[in-house]
Amino acid sequence: DVLLHVRCCEGLVRYPNGALLKKWSDEETLHPLQATLQRNPAPDPRLTEKPAEAASEQFPPGSTAICLCEPYLGLPCTVLEVQKGDTFVLSLFPSPPLEHISQRIL
Repeated sequence: DVLLHVRCCEGLVRYPNGALLKKWSDEETLHPLQATLQRNPAPDPRLTEKPAEAASEQFPPGSTAICLCEPYLGLPCTVLEVQKGDTFVLSLFPSPPLEHISQRIL
């Protein structure tokens, strides 16, 4: 009998650069060779690894995003224009007033 040492795929992880890569288990399990396939006869396209897209493809003009730069961290914004080097021109939505946030709600 022949046994294969197998590391199972735990899922897909999106990295900060936008790449979608498979995450593999640290532990190996043993499986008999007769119970394995060389190729998947019906691969699922949702489980395909994908390289990072250019930021201009991820956020085309008109798309909505969350601003991650200071001092506007967390504000919703709209992408108005994409310039060279993946630099964006954004339109920030005004933040709602927070004057009633400290009042007790009964």
